[in-house]
Amino acid sequence: MRLHRKAAVPEAAQAIADGSTDLLDGALLALQLHTEAASYMWGSAVLIAPGIALAAKHVVEAMVQQREALGGYSQIYAFNPCAAELQIWHVREIKCGSENDVALLTMHMGREDYGDLDFNVCRISARMPQIGEPILMAGFVADADSFPIAADPTSPIASSAKRMTSLGVVTEIYPMGRDQTRLPHSCIEVGVNVSGGMSGGPAFDKDGHLIGLVSSSIHSDDNSGPTWVSLLWNALLHSVSASWPPRYYPDDEFRLIDAPFLEVLGRDHLIIEPDGTLRYRMATD
Repeated sequence: MRLHRKAAVPEAAQAIADGSTDLLDGALLALQLHTEAASYMWGSAVLIAPGIALAAKHVVEAMVQQREALGGYSQIYAFNPCAAELQIWHVREIKCGSENDVALLTMHMGREDYGDLDFNVCRISARMPQIGEPILMAGFVADADSFPIAADPTSPIASSAKRMTSLGVVTEIYPMGRDQTRLPHSCIEVGVNVSGGMSGGPAFDKDGHLIGLVSSSIHSDDNSGPTWVSLLWNALLHSVSASWPPRYYPDDEFRLIDAPFLEVLGRDHLIIEPDGTLRYRMATD
């Protein structure tokens, strides 16, 4: 198993949009709810370590509600429809905190011969982007509202989606949240539209490092958005129990920030108090 940390600098936006398999290949994921009747693509996610991904909490919660309402067989998958080599992940556990719009997914790969596979994951940065800084966002938009089920209802289904990108600049920063209701968590505002389905997709700073996830947006005719990106600070303190790949992670729960091979740049700016709360020392470089 080989692990590669990817960086997606803003100048690479067109390469990603054109379907480059070198950038984000396998790290950018689509989420899909597979049921007995049909399959539905819901939002995007990003792989940060083997078997661990981040997605938008509001998207995942909607998927779970739909799953419970439908009843019967269902499975949530994460995969990259545009990858050079398709890697299908079975979502095993979902953890959501109350302090941001980030969900933590622990997953198993739907194959056992993973020893020779290459896994592309994203570098995480804890720095706060500056106003005027370019931000690149990526995600998937499904080609249809739903997809037909294969003859075997337990097998992953064929589906199609377009890989989308949006490139804008930071117009506002909200270290303590924008408001008390809609965006009470740490976030930034970016002056650009995003497409539906990109919620939960990664947002990269000027250095190509993962700083947050697409949370919500307002469409404007002049393509100025805005779009709000949830920062990852509090999510890094979530406890996680991961069992795939076998013998790769500790047997007991661990904090996400302590996950093996998870690279968090600027983690010295995240100050964890004795009571477990997070304090952030502002960092912009």
